[in-house]
Parts: sequence; structure tokens; C-alpha cells
Amino acid sequence: MRRAKILAACVLTFALAITFMALGKQPKPLRERLQRNLLHNGDFERGLEGWSTEHYWYALGKGLSQWEVDEKTVKSGKHSLKVI
Repeated sequence: MRRAKILAACVLTFALAITFMALGKQPKPLRERLQRNLLHNGDFERGLEGWSTEHYWYALGKGLSQWEVDEKTVKSGKHSLKVI
């Protein structure tokens, strides 16, 4: 009977230790994880830094898109991208 109590106490201690370790390593909330930009300069707050308008796959290598940073029409921040 004494061995059973010692074993039960060890199992309980182990379970509590695992629970406290898990509570200390909570992942960020889903909303916060989804709000980060997956694109470099995806909000265009640094102009066209990291973006290129040349597309070699378009029009047999002769295609060139026209883009500009728009400061008037924005969803958030101060800039957006306007494709002309």
C-alpha cells in the first residue's frame, strides 16, 4: 500500500510539473500571429524597397508593370501600392 501512495505522489508531481511547464510556454494568440506581414515590406511603408516591377515571365520578357506608392488610398499605415 505504501508503494502505491509513493507512486501516486510521483505521478501527481510529474503531471503538475508538465502542466506548469506548458503554461509557461503559451504560444502567441492566433490573431497576433496572423497579423504579422508575410511579405517583406508588404505594407509599402518603405516605398518599393524589396519590390521589382520587372517580370521576365510576362510578355516574353518584355513586360514591365507600372507601380507607384499611393499615400491617399490606404487601409492602414500611410502607404499602399497602386498598379497603373
